[in-house]
Amino acid sequence: MRAPFGNSEFVANEIGGRFRPGEDEIVRPLFGPVCKVIWPVNTDAEIAAIAGCDVRTARRWLAHESDADPIVYVEMQRIIIRSRRPVRK
Repeated sequence: MRAPFGNSEFVANEIGGRFRPGEDEIVRPLFGPVCKVIWPVNTDAEIAAIAGCDVRTARRWLAHESDADPIVYVEMQRIIIRSRRPVRK
């Protein structure tokens, strides 16, 4: 098996042809790190409870093996917005 490093045509084919060499960068996903900040303890169990799925599926989402359920993104947004809202007295 050949390594795809440096072969922009191979990389473009792997990610669906959306990569433009020289213009685009490949960045790492932030889903897992953000979830670990929001839910530092039992992150996979918290995500599984929100989405109503198995913990193993939540671990795959955290490892970015597949895309997470949209409800998890909505819950993340809700928690982030709630934490930024000033407290009224």
